[in-house]
Amino acid sequence: MEYTMRCRHLDRHLPSPLLAALLLALLVVFPGPETAQAQVQEIKINYGFSREFPPFSYERDGEPAGFEVELLQAVLSEVENLEITMKPLDWIQVQMDLSDGVIELTTGMARTEQRMLLYDFSDQPTVSIKVRLFTQTTNRISNPTQLRGRRVAVKEGSLYQRVLEEIGGMNIKLYPTESEALKALYNGDVDAFCGADKTAIYTIRHLGLTGISPVGTPLDITDLHFAVNRDQQWLLDAVNLGMRRVVENGEYDALYRKWFVVEMDETEQNQLIQAASEAAINAYAPYSQTPIGAAVLGMSGATYTGCNVENGVSGFSATALTVAVHNAVNSGETDIRAAVAVAPDGSLITPTAEERRLLQEFGRGILVLTEPEPGRFVVRTIAELLPYPYQPDLRTY
Repeated sequence: MEYTMRCRHLDRHLPSPLLAALLLALLVVFPGPETAQAQVQEIKINYGFSREFPPFSYERDGEPAGFEVELLQAVLSEVENLEITMKPLDWIQVQMDLSDGVIELTTGMARTEQRMLLYDFSDQPTVSIKVRLFTQTTNRISNPTQLRGRRVAVKEGSLYQRVLEEIGGMNIKLYPTESEALKALYNGDVDAFCGADKTAIYTIRHLGLTGISPVGTPLDITDLHFAVNRDQQWLLDAVNLGMRRVVENGEYDALYRKWFVVEMDETEQNQLIQAASEAAINAYAPYSQTPIGAAVLGMSGATYTGCNVENGVSGFSATALTVAVHNAVNSGETDIRAAVAVAPDGSLITPTAEERRLLQEFGRGILVLTEPEPGRFVVRTIAELLPYPYQPDLRTY
């Protein structure tokens, strides 16, 4: 089944060179004496997406759904009277149709040298996926070397299977779907699962597979992009312009939080604050006489604490939040869900610039408990606190 949507107002938002290019393209497709306004009203494109790639793109209750579906709508929302036909397809069919011009654009495509010969790609990635190992929380195995000879479930024919084969030494068990592979881990039929972080976490929550969490360092990081048919330069320009707009106005992070961030309830917030307060008792603060405590919550559900450790040489001092993050990583927990630091009077401390950069390394969706005014608590993502972080390759988008 196909779905259609309309967008609006390209002429009031596109810079004049891009508008001119768009009108010229339309004149070629729709020759005749029509006015430019009438031509703009006739813009139609086909968007093909993978129907089995939740939470990025899929069908829910007979309608297109997912982060990338909604991101596409936001990115092209300023285009006047643009009619988008959405086509749920198998991924192989998406790639063939994009090459043949049956569809004009897609999402969720990794940019490779071979694909760059066939398609044009957006300047900014839409998001990154990390190839991760998942284990039962009660039996965490954080390093591939610990899985030598052990059973690891993976979807047959996937990128993740190739990653495991390149590492070698593991007893790879192939399953038709990621759901079946994750269920095998849940049931104890295998020792670990390998897959993309965001799709696996979505499936774990969707199926109610408690007690499973990602461990260790990502085995691979891949950026996903908008991909556009090479004959549609105007569309690529519109996508790039729209992507910059939604990142700058906050729409991007609102969608990211909606689809990828596991929010905290009040009980979890209070428990994290309490853990941070208790951690301050071990602080080494002979110079400031200010003991600080911090705590971070891992995706596994475990809490890791830290206290400030001062040094006569300032460069050797460590903040409480830094110690808490390092304790989490040292325990094999690199998926941090939330963080907080607490002052001696019980007030919450907003992370410093260096601490924000430290947290941002582990994901733009980390929740940070803040207290902008006494007694008023606000939970923000690290992307809200660090909207323009240092990013050598934009992998965290």
